[in-house]
Amino acid sequence: MIRRPPRSTLFPYPTLFRSVYVYYHEGEQARFGIAVTKRIGNAVVRNRTKRRLREIIRKHLQTRDGSYDMVIVARNSIINSTFQEIEKELFSIFNRMEKSRLNHSFRSERTK
Repeated sequence: MIRRPPRSTLFPYPTLFRSVYVYYHEGEQARFGIAVTKRIGNAVVRNRTKRRLREIIRKHLQTRDGSYDMVIVARNSIINSTFQEIEKELFSIFNRMEKSRLNHSFRSERTK
C-alpha cells in the first residue's frame, strides 16, 4: 500500500509567528509543536514564550477538537507582546484553519 504524504496548509506571515504549519490526518486528537529559536532570547525568554503558547493551546483544546498536527514557529516580536495579543493572533489562526478545513472537506465530498 502506498501512503500519500499528509495534506498540509501553511499560514504565512502572521504578525507574531514566523510560520504556522497544519497537517490534517485521520487521528482523533490534535497535536502541537512549538519552535522557539535562540534568536528570540535566552532560555528564560524562550521557555516563557513556550509556556504562554501551551496555555493558549490548552484553552483552545477545551472548546474545539480536531484531527490535525500544528507546528508554530515564533517570531522575535512575540517577546514584547502581551498574553492577550498572542491569544488573539493564535485564535484568529485557529478560525482561519477551521474555515479552510471546512472548504477542503466540502470540495472533497463534492468531487466524489
